[in-house]
Amino acid sequence: MVMLTKGGDMAWVADLNEQHRIALDEIRQKTICDHDFKCLDGDVCQAAPVHDIGLEDYVECLADHNGCRHSFPFGFGRLCRCRVRIYLAHHHLV
Repeated sequence: MVMLTKGGDMAWVADLNEQHRIALDEIRQKTICDHDFKCLDGDVCQAAPVHDIGLEDYVECLADHNGCRHSFPFGFGRLCRCRVRIYLAHHHLV
């Protein structure tokens, strides 16, 4: 089980089965992360929350982007192209 948090407050709890872990490990090998994939380490995930907006390659970033290379402004909000966050959102794990 991975607990996703924002600012120390629990936001979501996601169950990662073996299939999800394998898929996320493959994504991890192909993705550059400025935060060294801390969102996938241990039991506590400090990743920014996102919202699935129905796009294959983007999700809406719901947090301060903190200089993340995967977040960019779009309209009145921000989009995220982090493959890990997209996978988690598309599989209803966040």
